[in-house]
Amino acid sequence: MENLLFHRVFLFSLSGLGAGAMPDAKLYHCSNANTLRSLFQTGKLRIAQLQRLGIGQIQGLSFLGGNNYSSSIIAKIAQRSEDKDRVTGLNELLGIISAKSKPVYTDGLPSELIGKIENAVQYKTIGNVQCSKLDALTEYGLQHCETKALILFTSSDGTLSIAGHMSVISPKHLNETAEIIRDIMHENHAVENIVSIPFAGKWPYYTIAPGGVTLSYDAYQPNLLDILSAQGFDVFSADAFASVNNRYVYQDSHCSLDDAMHFASDMSLKAFHGLCFVAFSAFEERYGLQHNADGFTQCLNRFDDWLATFIPNLQSNDLMIITSDGGCDPNNTFLNERTREYVPVILYGKRTAPANLGVRIGTCDIAATVASCLGAKYDLNGTSMI
Repeated sequence: MENLLFHRVFLFSLSGLGAGAMPDAKLYHCSNANTLRSLFQTGKLRIAQLQRLGIGQIQGLSFLGGNNYSSSIIAKIAQRSEDKDRVTGLNELLGIISAKSKPVYTDGLPSELIGKIENAVQYKTIGNVQCSKLDALTEYGLQHCETKALILFTSSDGTLSIAGHMSVISPKHLNETAEIIRDIMHENHAVENIVSIPFAGKWPYYTIAPGGVTLSYDAYQPNLLDILSAQGFDVFSADAFASVNNRYVYQDSHCSLDDAMHFASDMSLKAFHGLCFVAFSAFEERYGLQHNADGFTQCLNRFDDWLATFIPNLQSNDLMIITSDGGCDPNNTFLNERTREYVPVILYGKRTAPANLGVRIGTCDIAATVASCLGAKYDLNGTSMI
């Protein structure tokens, strides 16, 4: 398959769809995590299309069953980056490795750093604890709306979040506040991500609103999308990355499963030369982090049903890649966070020959594969799987 080129590549990242704990998972309090097994154990998993594509033949996933893959390349891949948050996982899929472990403030930020942030953003803050998004809003939302102090909290995966109700601060202003904090949090305080979380509604039924941003420590490095765009390839992205000032940066879109599938279906009917990247966030955000195994299962079932309508649209010069940005086992209850897992990878096209590549190290191999299959110059991390 050397020099096998494609005209269109469809890259689908099913957020949180892990394939079993990585060897270092115990460091992240999830040594028994296996998202796909948790979905299988509901007894409601129906994924005929993924079975035909060979997901059950991937090492460690034989419990999923299914037929032998006829024209798929399959593998299980470990993340090389040291963190388990979604942005780190997506960055590595696009060729960027976060090799250096960032500081994690399990007991909140030190008081002198809080003072520096408050002086810079001209807002007082409340919270400064480690907790989940929903717990932070429920615990501090009323106080925030009464005092106008912004909610600040951390997580065990190296994320610092700043939240504000839309009646108190606009998403645009909240994002500008996050950018100021990102500038402050450098050197010894260079946390992995700064996240702005606009929210709406009334206590205790707050909902996270669209328009927030995630400012990754690695966001200023060009990724696969930037490289392809600079070389003149068409780049289309939904539910994760958006073009801002000629750079592709992560943005929280909270796209529904239906919206993401419709976007991909529409793109399959269009003529382009390049990459269509869809990061299906609904799996993780709406079900994995909510410990809703049944909902996660039904979400994957719906995606599988949709695949039956999408695959016929693939042309002879198309390649489809199905993978994930990491794990989010709904049966893992540690702080409502993601899990450190391998991810499944399926490459399918009318011209691909079946191959089982076993276990690989580095989801950045997927970025290298996309570049290689399009014939693009590529100088980021990873080795092509084709």
